[in-house]
Amino acid sequence: MKTRAVFLFALLFVVSPLRASDAPGMLRVLAYDRSIPREVCLDFTNKTGIALDITTAISSSEAADFLYRKKVPFDLLIVSNDVVQSKLDREELLPLDRKKIPSFAKVKSAWCKAAGDPQGNFRVPFDVAAMGLLVDRRVTQAEVRGYMDAFRKPRPGGVAVLVDQRDFLAAALLSLGASVNELSTQNLRAAGVLLQSWLRNTAPASKGIWTNGHSDTFNDLRADLVEGRHGAALLYSGDAIPLMTEFPSRYEWIDPVEGSLKYMTVFAIPKQSARSEAAYKLMDFLLQPEIASQIIVAPGFGIPLNAPWSKIPLDFHGNPGELKAAELMNFFSVQKDITREPRQEVDALFKSLPAPTAPPAP
Repeated sequence: MKTRAVFLFALLFVVSPLRASDAPGMLRVLAYDRSIPREVCLDFTNKTGIALDITTAISSSEAADFLYRKKVPFDLLIVSNDVVQSKLDREELLPLDRKKIPSFAKVKSAWCKAAGDPQGNFRVPFDVAAMGLLVDRRVTQAEVRGYMDAFRKPRPGGVAVLVDQRDFLAAALLSLGASVNELSTQNLRAAGVLLQSWLRNTAPASKGIWTNGHSDTFNDLRADLVEGRHGAALLYSGDAIPLMTEFPSRYEWIDPVEGSLKYMTVFAIPKQSARSEAAYKLMDFLLQPEIASQIIVAPGFGIPLNAPWSKIPLDFHGNPGELKAAELMNFFSVQKDITREPRQEVDALFKSLPAPTAPPAP
C-alpha cells in the first residue's frame, strides 16, 4: 500500500511524517485523503491563525497504522467510525464539550445515532457514504439489482471493482446472507467460492482490489469506466456521485438488494491531544453549512447537516435530495474495528483466488 502523508503549514509546505512532533503549536490532524480540500484548510488558518499539520491516510487500515504501529500523536481525528471505536474501547478519547461546537446543533440526530453516539459524547459525524453498484446505461446488458446480478451474469467489460478486498469480501458475505463481521473459517471458505465465480466477470485491471483506495489502478479503472469499457462498477457513493454529476443521464445508482455497507467518518479528540481547544474550533468550522457545502463537492460524500445547498448528493436510492438516514439505517451494515480483523486469513483467501477475467469491453 502506498502511503500518502501531507502536512499543511500555512502555505502548505510538505514535510516527512516523522517530523510531526517537531511542529509545536500546530494542530495535528489525522484525516482521510481528500476529506478536507486545501482551500478549506487555508481558509481556516487565515480566519483563526491556527496552523494545521495534517496527516492523510487512504484507508482505515493505514489510519490504524499511524495510530497503533507508528504511534503518531494527534490532536484531532477525522477518520472512520470503526477506527474511532477502537480508541473509545481503549478509553483513549476525550469526552466532548458540545458547548464548544456550536455547529453541532445542525448535525442530524439520526446520523449521531448511526455513529453509535446519539449525544455526541465522544464523536460527531462528519461525512457518510454507502457501497453500491453503478451501471452504465449506454451499455446494453442484463438487469442489475444486486451483487449476484452484477457478477454472475455476463457483462460487457465486466464489473470494475473500485473498493478494497475487505469491502469486496463484504459484498460476498452479504450475498450469502452472512454478517460482514462474521469472518469464521466456514464463512470465509464459502465467500471464497463465490468470489472465485465472480472474478470471471470482474475487470482484469481490478487487481487493485487487493490493496485500497485511490491508487494508480483505482484511477485507471475509473478512467476506463468513463471511457465506457465496463458495464458496471462496485464502488462507494462518494466516488459515484461525481460521475453521476458529470454525466447525469448516463449512470444509474443501484442499492444492492442483498444490503449495503455504510461508511462514516467522525470527529474525535484523543486524550493525548495537546491542542483540544484548537481541535474544537476546527470541528465547528468544518460543520458550518457554508464550509460543509464546499467539502461535499470535493469527495462527493454526504454531510449529515440540517442545511440546504445547491449541490445535494444522492439519497442512496439514486435520487437527488437530502440523505434519508432514518429509514435507511437498517439497510446498512457496519464493519467492526479493522485493527481486530483476522487479516492473515483474509489475505490468504485473496492470495488463493485466481486473477480477475471478464468478457470483452463493449
